[in-house]
Amino acid sequence: MGWQPLGISVRELCLEHTLPTGQSFRWRQTRNSPVEFTGVLGRRIVSLQQNTYSIDYKVLSRCEDETRDSDSVALAEYFQKDVCLEKLCQTWAVRDKRFASVRTCA
Repeated sequence: MGWQPLGISVRELCLEHTLPTGQSFRWRQTRNSPVEFTGVLGRRIVSLQQNTYSIDYKVLSRCEDETRDSDSVALAEYFQKDVCLEKLCQTWAVRDKRFASVRTCA
């Protein structure tokens, strides 16, 4: 199966700022243009690719008891797709002048 849309805006998620930092040690940048990272997510090996307007994913391998349908669910949970970073940034910017002056999110 080819690349599938992740369904998260590039305004909400920047792979280069998210995957090599913090607690996401399992991801390795595997390509520069377009930016691509590959890593282990649960019981899958996944590649993520960020273009100008979208982020796409491709599952390279999964355990036999995992299904294609559960791939998008696992990714949505991992990246907390239900949390709107843009709204959070707006709220923080109103409450914190320093944050408002340096924010790079939405």
